[in-house]
Amino acid sequence: MAEAIRANIARGYLFRLAMVAFFGGGLGFWCVYDGLVTYPAQRDRALAYRQILDEALKTETERAERAASDLVAPTPPLQWSTKQWAKQVHRELARQDDDKSEQSGIFLRLTFLYQHLEEGQASKLSEEDRLNLRGSLRKQLVKMTNEPGEFTDDSASPIYAVSAKLEASWAEKTSDEGWSEDYPGEPKNEYAIDQQFYMAGGIFPFALLFLFRFLRSRRRSVEATDEGIVASWGPSVAFSQIDEFDKKRWDKKGIAKIRYSADGKRRTFVLDDCNFEHLPIRAMVRLVESKIRPDQIVGGDPERLEETTAEDDPAADGDASDTITTDTVAE
Repeated sequence: MAEAIRANIARGYLFRLAMVAFFGGGLGFWCVYDGLVTYPAQRDRALAYRQILDEALKTETERAERAASDLVAPTPPLQWSTKQWAKQVHRELARQDDDKSEQSGIFLRLTFLYQHLEEGQASKLSEEDRLNLRGSLRKQLVKMTNEPGEFTDDSASPIYAVSAKLEASWAEKTSDEGWSEDYPGEPKNEYAIDQQFYMAGGIFPFALLFLFRFLRSRRRSVEATDEGIVASWGPSVAFSQIDEFDKKRWDKKGIAKIRYSADGKRRTFVLDDCNFEHLPIRAMVRLVESKIRPDQIVGGDPERLEETTAEDDPAADGDASDTITTDTVAE
């Protein structure tokens, strides 16, 4: 062989490593930003909106107390069990599609239930049940006050009254704080905020691993001579050391394994035409087969010997875009 065959790391392989590292790192920083900035800011806006909604609903407390007489309950809310609370709340929420003439009364009863689910008012409810029921009621009240025309045509309805109060107070608050006037949604809880940091903690090691592999691999190459094959990062195998040439994964995966003995140990040198340049690796496979006995080739047939042309001469191939990986591991 006049010249050594050299296979550089494939540009496509390096590009994939870089993209995974880049997007993984970007996603990790996005999670950190959400945990430090976006979610806390949303929570502040949502809690402010909730406070303004509660204040607006208080203007209808008296009418809500009167409307509560239509609730089917033999005892006051303070004595209701979890089952009674769930029954009352779900029954009123299920009536949101009733006739518009009924919506003002429904709104007042929802307000009554919502206000009696404030902390310390529903003593027989667990905190989790209280928050869940109150959250369900709040979502419906927000929907009704944000779109009062969908629920009533009566401009004197308590729905319109609360809506006007809420809209004016929220506009003033957002103007003072420089916030968007859009409804901020339910506030992110502490777990949701912490979860962003947990996600970042899982993503960053993954991204750093691919960044490390990119930096480690970018200058790697494999070179074959008449004596053997040498990897730029250290491992080498002489043709005289080869015990077996395993081609079981060559046709489907482009991976051929040279099994050899060195320093009293069985070792493996991998020729991979996915991570290193394709044509030089194929030439190395043919070279290995020419240096060993046919019975040492297992898992596949020997490569067909081809007449060397300028098109497939690895010495003339300077394009690193068609490459595959080569690693050496001890068995």
